[in-house]
Amino acid sequence: TVQISNYNTPVNNSMSLWLAPSNVYTPFSHSLPLLAALSELDDALLPHHDPLVHRLRSRGPKRPRQWTRSVDLRGFEPSEVSVKRDGCKMRIAARHEDGEDVTEVKRTIDVPEDVDVEKLSSGFTREGILLLQAPFKEELRDQQQQQLQKQKTENSVWDELRELLRAPDISQDSMGHVEDVDGGGKRFCAELSVREFKPEEIRVRQQGDCVLVEAEHKEEAGGQRVYKKLERIFQLPDGTKLDQVASKLSHDGRLTILAPFEAPPAQEKPHVKDLPMETEQQPPAPVVDGDGQTAP
Repeated sequence: TVQISNYNTPVNNSMSLWLAPSNVYTPFSHSLPLLAALSELDDALLPHHDPLVHRLRSRGPKRPRQWTRSVDLRGFEPSEVSVKRDGCKMRIAARHEDGEDVTEVKRTIDVPEDVDVEKLSSGFTREGILLLQAPFKEELRDQQQQQLQKQKTENSVWDELRELLRAPDISQDSMGHVEDVDGGGKRFCAELSVREFKPEEIRVRQQGDCVLVEAEHKEEAGGQRVYKKLERIFQLPDGTKLDQVASKLSHDGRLTILAPFEAPPAQEKPHVKDLPMETEQQPPAPVVDGDGQTAP
């Protein structure tokens, strides 16, 4: 016998089937084979992309958007069908015996990451179509999309300005230089004229190894509007202390960006020590007898 589960009841790894009238999903029985075929392309053919899928699904009652898969198991009884969840995979097995004839079907379906597998349910229609359904993680997906859009917006300005660094009309001098500092050491220095802007109209920001200078001035006098805007990006060289970047504005409108370099590692003076010297003794001279022979 088949245990009938409630439509909204979550299922465990070993899933039970619920029986449902076919008109809940497809009001016309002749559309079931087509729905089973279209389910193979369900991820690509979403309702708002494919008009045929939209027309088939719009016949039934309105339901929250959810992930759906259908498998054609006509010829099998519900008691002969087994549905199990293995992580993000659905494993389907159906076996029918008729005397010595055995018909067996096995299918594995991958469940997308944005589907709530904990709320996945399965059902078997009277026409022999196995249906798998689960709601999408709408809230999580919306949060991910909002976070991604926010990140793209924040990085777009930096990406565009980084491209300006490679432009041929920007000289090396405008990108800063390296200078010596009192007491030894070096630092990166970049200067920019912002005399046409007030201090409160100037904004200096840092993101990683890039410093962005933005200035914007608006005024209206005598029916005329004046608008000025300045944007400049400086890329800090390798080896600068990114946590010690500073900016200074002089009285004559010169903005200076300063970033000290990391001190090179101190080289220890090699230790000098005396090495023992081994002296080899000279062998004794041979003794010669009266006959001119060497004595043993």
